[in-house]
Amino acid sequence: MLKIIAIIMMTLDHADRILFDQAYTVLTILGRFAFPLFAFLIARNGLYTRNPGRYIGMLFLFAVISQPIYSYVMEHPLFCPLNVLFTLALGLLAVQAWLRGYWWALPFIIVAGRFVDYGMAGVAVIPVIAFTIHSINNRDIWHSLTLAGMASIVALSFAINSTDYFPYVVAAFVLGFLSLVPQLDAIEKKLRWPSFRIFFYWFYPVHFLLLAFIGQFIDKTWTI
Repeated sequence: MLKIIAIIMMTLDHADRILFDQAYTVLTILGRFAFPLFAFLIARNGLYTRNPGRYIGMLFLFAVISQPIYSYVMEHPLFCPLNVLFTLALGLLAVQAWLRGYWWALPFIIVAGRFVDYGMAGVAVIPVIAFTIHSINNRDIWHSLTLAGMASIVALSFAINSTDYFPYVVAAFVLGFLSLVPQLDAIEKKLRWPSFRIFFYWFYPVHFLLLAFIGQFIDKTWTI
């Protein structure tokens, strides 16, 4: 359910950029919800996944497949920045490093975020969200460590982008979902679609191609 909402928000954001040159503020605002939702989902799934190696591998695989398409459609240099699937994959890797006690690896994973969309703060916020979810489930929402995690999420939100609506959306949205972790887990178990993860992996590069095709069609129509 949450992934469907995130996909819709992501598509609206990219449609606004690719088709309308960010002319519609409402689409920009809605699009800001996509990354915090994906960050929350990756963090939570990273805590519960039974096969983290496959999960990380699939994210990196489709990140590589998507990169030339992403760069072409978004008119970026080929490797600068790397698309958001790399961000999510690094964030998930950081969650697993924390869970397995590989603390020494965390700085290297975070620094690798220099090269991806949303930067080092975008990678760092994912294990922080995972830590905060874990603290809610095993301590209490008002525990000092939980509150410290929430404060870190807010700080990282502003580090990601302090120039528009984004940090406020990340902070409010993620903190709101964190307060509903037990209820969300119950709902997601009832609505889980096993094949949907594969659908999302393919949807990411394909939706760029579709938007690029629609953009060319619109340009030709307007030119005529």
